[in-house]
Amino acid sequence: MIRCFFYSDCSFWISPTVRAEYLRIGDPDKQRKHDHWSMYLLEDVEPSVPNATIDRRRSELNAHHGDPDDCRLVAEAEFMGLRTLLSCDI
Repeated sequence: MIRCFFYSDCSFWISPTVRAEYLRIGDPDKQRKHDHWSMYLLEDVEPSVPNATIDRRRSELNAHHGDPDDCRLVAEAEFMGLRTLLSCDI
């Protein structure tokens, strides 16, 4: 991510689902790291469509992938008009 930040001319956004996922991190140190990255490098962005529209797309994507949160994240990215989605599940 840091490489993309330094060498691209785009903005970095965080969707509601991503924020909700990292707020569920149980380890306070890991959650603090996410908070710092989010606070200093990422912008909060809300999709401009109703949640029902995002949920319908999430359901369509869920037919191809087993994690509803991942599918919602992709649906949010699509409706936010993102051309690139950078994600990491560790």
